[in-house]
Amino acid sequence: MLLEAVRPDAIPDLPLVIGPGADRQEAAYQTLLEAAPALKPRVKAATWVGNRRWDLTFESGEVLALPEEGAPKALVTFAELDGQRPLLGRGWLRFDMRDPAKLVARKPGMNQNHALADPAENGVEPADTTDDGNSAVGTAAEG
Repeated sequence: MLLEAVRPDAIPDLPLVIGPGADRQEAAYQTLLEAAPALKPRVKAATWVGNRRWDLTFESGEVLALPEEGAPKALVTFAELDGQRPLLGRGWLRFDMRDPAKLVARKPGMNQNHALADPAENGVEPADTTDDGNSAVGTAAEG
């Protein structure tokens, strides 16, 4: 028996969750997104990694790696940083917040990641990147 075709406008706006066991994490994922409502509409997909943590993919293409413990707090911190000086849509490929002491970001063509200072902790203003693609904010480079 064939199912009736579904009109695209009748399809609900469901979240895209990827990864083994991600379907069983849907409630936790929704709770995570509620922690940072300003980012929620900008999240295109979420990948459940290693049955322990989330990577969020934004509509602008960047990926945010969240920690296993304290993911809601890390997401709120990222939302605050993005609100102070936009990070999303600025050419970064990936943000990594798995280390609670720093936000590490990577741009295309870079052979190093750069730690972006947390302005709340270090009193450092976020800045734009330099012409060579390196972070002008970084306090330390990761190899």
